[in-house]
Amino acid sequence: MAEWWSLVPAMAIGVVLVVVPGLAVMLASFRVAPLHLLAAPALSVAILAISAVIAGAVGVPWSVLPVLAVTVALAIIGLILRRFVPQVADGPAFSQATGWAPLAAVGVAGIILAWRLMDAFVSPESISQTFDAVVHLNAIEGIRETGNASAFAINTRAGAPFYPNGWHAFTSLVAQLSGLGVPQAINASNVVIGALIWPASALAMAVAFFPRSLGAAIAAGVGSVTMGIFPYIPLFFGVLYPNLIGYSMLGGTAALLFVALRPGGRLWSRETLLLAFMLGGQGVAHPNSLLAAVVLAAPVLFWELGRRIAADRSRRTIIAAAATASGVILASMVVWLLARTSRESSGWPPWASLPRVLGEALTIAPSDLPLLSLGSLALASSIVLAIRRPARFEYLAPFAGATVLFLLAAGVDTSSIVRNVLTNPWYSDPFRLAMLLGPAAIPAIAMVGSEIEAWLARLHAQGSRITARPVLAGVVAAVLMLAAIAADRSVDDAVARTQQTYTTSDDSALLSTDERALLERADPLIDDGALVAGSPRTGANLIDLWADVVVVDYHIYPHHTEDEDYVNHHLADIDSDPEVCAAVERSGIRYVIDFGERDVHNARTSYWDGIVDLEPGDHLVLLDSEGEDARLFAIVGCGD
Repeated sequence: MAEWWSLVPAMAIGVVLVVVPGLAVMLASFRVAPLHLLAAPALSVAILAISAVIAGAVGVPWSVLPVLAVTVALAIIGLILRRFVPQVADGPAFSQATGWAPLAAVGVAGIILAWRLMDAFVSPESISQTFDAVVHLNAIEGIRETGNASAFAINTRAGAPFYPNGWHAFTSLVAQLSGLGVPQAINASNVVIGALIWPASALAMAVAFFPRSLGAAIAAGVGSVTMGIFPYIPLFFGVLYPNLIGYSMLGGTAALLFVALRPGGRLWSRETLLLAFMLGGQGVAHPNSLLAAVVLAAPVLFWELGRRIAADRSRRTIIAAAATASGVILASMVVWLLARTSRESSGWPPWASLPRVLGEALTIAPSDLPLLSLGSLALASSIVLAIRRPARFEYLAPFAGATVLFLLAAGVDTSSIVRNVLTNPWYSDPFRLAMLLGPAAIPAIAMVGSEIEAWLARLHAQGSRITARPVLAGVVAAVLMLAAIAADRSVDDAVARTQQTYTTSDDSALLSTDERALLERADPLIDDGALVAGSPRTGANLIDLWADVVVVDYHIYPHHTEDEDYVNHHLADIDSDPEVCAAVERSGIRYVIDFGERDVHNARTSYWDGIVDLEPGDHLVLLDSEGEDARLFAIVGCGD
């Protein structure tokens, strides 16, 4: 762990970026309660994502200046609204004894999560050895080179007209301000996301439902560190960095809506106006996370509308509830349609039968994660408590919404129209919906903590000695929680899976030890700005991280010119086929990196079959090599 000290300044920069913008707006807009402080990191991410889009649209280079400008503008608007629009609760709805406990819980959870994440990432220089790592690594370098982090500009390296930019905007600023290389900046940023944004958002959801409960805060904090599905699935599968930040901020956004829906809350309030901005930020950070906010919040909304109708069956109440429900359903349908993916991209099959998948959901143990964890035990307890008192189902509503989508993706055949309609925006991918179970389970887990606290209070009121020594009881509880966390097999398994994808070895899936060594020393051998070919499925295009070059393919999905395509198919024949030299000249390709046939999925593709296993010749000069398969060639003699 000692080597991670080199990333402490970068992590500190990341903390400032995800705390200060949101906190400044919250302080300007509200008489601040802990809920607002806990939601501040989520608001900061929204500010970063939207600032990047605005900066790109007006041609301002990406830096902290656009972030500062948007933050100041929102703070001024907040000050104005403070005079004319009420907030949900006038002043902190928290007792002095428990009011700041959620912030302490975030601190404890954050320390534990940071430790687990650094262990999972193996070393500060590690990269994810996964399919999607190629585009994310190159996108950060691309932002550094172009100064544009807009969701409509990252497409130049992501191969799409729009690409979620919350993670890229944040991580590129960390890289810019710290001066670190891309791999180190990514790891520092992901530690901040998983150890600060995620637990703060989890606690925000708990506080929204249980504003005065110390037990709920403790339970939510424990829940945030004892579920192997989050924040680990997006780190060992994909890799899904945009989903990581989108789902990490999800609870902070959803909490503002939850608190507005509580009895006595106001739908017209400063919180809900701010919520509109945060939902926009969720959509830019990742459209999936915007849909996920709907999945978590809609069941709570419908439950609350049903409660209001049951309490007041007047025509006015029924009409208002029906109009609200219709509006939410209509808006959700529009968002779902806009977020649809292509049929080719959404062909992920289910992975088990419905009964098994239901068991995975109820134990928060999808993808063969160990069944028993502290989080799964708490969730099971919440279900039992809700069965005993149906009014408690409100706290299970977010988890119920997430479970339905997970069941459809992981347990229903691809021919199902319902499955296709509802899960398509997530590519109908079970993994992408499995990770949503983590944030969705937090309110239910918090409810268990609240119930335990209430039970202990009743015992104390009856003269029991169980809570007669509260300090000692608190210490014992903390020791037991830390012991449970340390022994949590679900998280241990998830960390081990993440380590596997972050370990660089002789047979790593994306970049082997030899291949990375070659890329790291290639810069002096290549002319600045030269165009370099190489199969992105082998990681060859990651040379852009270490050398001042341009690569033919920044993304694994090919977008070639006709000449680039011909070179990729026929470069090995350059000494015998004159058309290869002609294509080289027209395309401008001057160098090629050959990492052999093995690629990230061990499934060689014909797109690059002419630029692997090359041999030196009249037109191919070997400039450097490492081991048996890592080689750098210069293409010469074609313009003579």
